[in-house]
Amino acid sequence: MKAQNLINQFYKNEQEENALDARELAGFTVRTKLDTAHMLQAISDRFNEPRSRLAADLLEDAVLEMFKALTPDDRSQLAAKADELTTAEMLKRGYTSETTDHRGKTQDTFGGWVVLAHVFNELDSQEGEA
Repeated sequence: MKAQNLINQFYKNEQEENALDARELAGFTVRTKLDTAHMLQAISDRFNEPRSRLAADLLEDAVLEMFKALTPDDRSQLAAKADELTTAEMLKRGYTSETTDHRGKTQDTFGGWVVLAHVFNELDSQEGEA
């Protein structure tokens, strides 16, 4: 059973790697406390995962949690800004995308923060009504 789970995890990792085209990734340098960097290295060594992948996963989770914690107004504003920046960068990298919004307009749009903001804002308003 362990072998099957391991193989399944390999397949999942492979699919995730293939799903992300290198043009969709952004890199930057992060500076952190020395002991934090060494713990990250120890964990990545223990699970034989690249430190950069582990750090990217942690950062994505942290950003999502921060996004959830924003007020609905900030969430909407920052989501629009992030999607705008993502769209500009993806177009610069040669991607095109046609989407039709609720008004029937077709446009190049990338990122999913605006949609996520709408979902979280709706959930917040439902909780407020309950």
